[in-house]
Amino acid sequence: MKKIFKTFLLIFFTSTINAQNTYYVSPAGDDNNNGSFAQPWATPIKAGMTAEAGDTVYFMGGTYHTGLFCKNSGSEQEGYITYSNYQNDTVIFDGAGVPNYNNEYNVWFEGFICNGDPSLTERAS
Repeated sequence: MKKIFKTFLLIFFTSTINAQNTYYVSPAGDDNNNGSFAQPWATPIKAGMTAEAGDTVYFMGGTYHTGLFCKNSGSEQEGYITYSNYQNDTVIFDGAGVPNYNNEYNVWFEGFICNGDPSLTERAS
């Protein structure tokens, strides 16, 4: 019985320490929201200031008129920070674009179209 309890505690605390969050951003959102699917944020900046190692941020379809600034890096121990389009939504950055951080800072970007700076388009695939 003690062995089962110790195993449970180990699994519980390990999963609590390495908890990963999933956040959502939508042009119809609000940065005062909690970033959930039902209450998405409005700006990429809010997402970039909040996401930490192991987190995933999904962008719902639409055009975002600001770039994406990443405050934090992922880590090999805790995982990448992933920024991605939600399902098959078309996500357009029509401002500063998306930085070219793929793999460099344990941050991954996928599924974006960048119109603000032509040199950023290849970085957003």
